[in-house]
Amino acid sequence: MGILKTAALRLRAKTGSEFDVNKEKAMELLGDDDVMVLDVRTTEEIAKVEPLVEDAIIMDYYSDDFEEKLKELPKDPTYLVV
Repeated sequence: MGILKTAALRLRAKTGSEFDVNKEKAMELLGDDDVMVLDVRTTEEIAKVEPLVEDAIIMDYYSDDFEEKLKELPKDPTYLVV
């Protein structure tokens, strides 16, 4: 995974639970092969600031097909949502 450049993230675990994590915990989690980063910023936000993690899955939260795309994601990984 690339370098994380944000201070706070939301973690969604396989169990469906969600909680906020700080940058240090996020960096620790990025070393886990079962953790994927989901960047839900708009294209305008991404244009202003480069991707937070190099190989993140990018899905605009406000796009019309966001929920459809979300359902297509693998269910096994734990996701760090930025």
